[in-house]
Amino acid sequence: MTNTGIMWVNVITGLTRLLTKNSRNTDIIACWDGEEFIVLCPHTYIDGAKITVEKLHLAIREHMFINSIYVTVSFGDPKYELRIAVL
Repeated sequence: MTNTGIMWVNVITGLTRLLTKNSRNTDIIACWDGEEFIVLCPHTYIDGAKITVEKLHLAIREHMFINSIYVTVSFGDPKYELRIAVL
């Protein structure tokens, strides 16, 4: 595996840990297509989902991954058209 590949695996693994650490026990974190994640918030109204998204947003924005890499992500809810970008 190349250095870039190893770095990518470390970022995905770190992001998985970060999402898991900063989500609720009832939330489900799933990796989708290798580089995308789904955070399911069962039995949660939109206000509760917004709180969860904001917590994840702050955690990701403030976290520096290996080799001083910062990650950009976007959050969305197709049912309520909630769109939040983390840059």
